[in-house]
Amino acid sequence: MERYWSLRWLEQEAVTTCRARLLREGAARLEGLPLVVKVPGAAALEAGTDVQLAIRSIDVWAIELYCELLSVEPTVIP
Repeated sequence: MERYWSLRWLEQEAVTTCRARLLREGAARLEGLPLVVKVPGAAALEAGTDVQLAIRSIDVWAIELYCELLSVEPTVIP
């Protein structure tokens, strides 16, 4: 249910890009939403890497978000 409403929110707000943190095996958790998506081309990157994603399409019937890796955010060392 959370996934559906997260997708609806993205659709309503017309979000086209978002930040995310990579988990493992090409999955990423979107910043500010309880949503984990697969990111094509991100499997080679290290878990914990912050990235910028482009939202390509939202399918609320299949409850899927299709996105593309735009850029890798620079690592900030405190």
